[in-house]
Amino acid sequence: MRVEEVFKAAPGCQKVLMAALEACRVPRTPGELDAVMGEVLRCNRSVYRPVELRALLERYGALAYEPSEEELAAEAARAAGEGPEVPVDEDGNLVAVDPAEGTWSLTEEGAAYLDADPLGAKAEALLAKDAVYVPVYRALLELAAERPRSKSAIDEAIDPHPLAQSPRLFAGYFLGELERVDAMEWADAWRITPRGRNLLEALRDKEHDESGVAAKEA
Repeated sequence: MRVEEVFKAAPGCQKVLMAALEACRVPRTPGELDAVMGEVLRCNRSVYRPVELRALLERYGALAYEPSEEELAAEAARAAGEGPEVPVDEDGNLVAVDPAEGTWSLTEEGAAYLDADPLGAKAEALLAKDAVYVPVYRALLELAAERPRSKSAIDEAIDPHPLAQSPRLFAGYFLGELERVDAMEWADAWRITPRGRNLLEALRDKEHDESGVAAKEA
């Protein structure tokens, strides 16, 4: 299985899966990784829980789990048909102690996928596909760069745009496409992401360069 196929297996979970991969550039305990994913899922509803997403990332070769020594010892005891050694306190009372957690880490395949910047490639493909609508995308990014916006505020600003009249496209289309490439996100309001700010800067620079060329030709 290839890493990119995990996004087909869990449609709608791109943001949380990418966050998990980025987090695991350094080893993370299950608790730490679940906290990272839980924060993303707080504003992005999903039928999947962090533990299920971890399993998917492992199945598709993006993450690997390294058990702790305690977990390995407990597994060996189970395989040998032995009961786990239960510690007792000074009074002889049983003490329930969970084994130390192992860590999740990015695999070589997972790192190669991240380093290839798949979302950056998707953003470039989007702007190439919708080249005629680049001014609309920029207007939406400029709007969100000022401050977080409600959906109604975005509709009010983007729906009347001349380029969106024929064929008729509404703000939701442009918003959805930008969210898909991680340029916009919902967190109690619609916000521009760091990737979105980089995209906006690139669009500004491109317009500046084109204006300079036009001025020289004139």
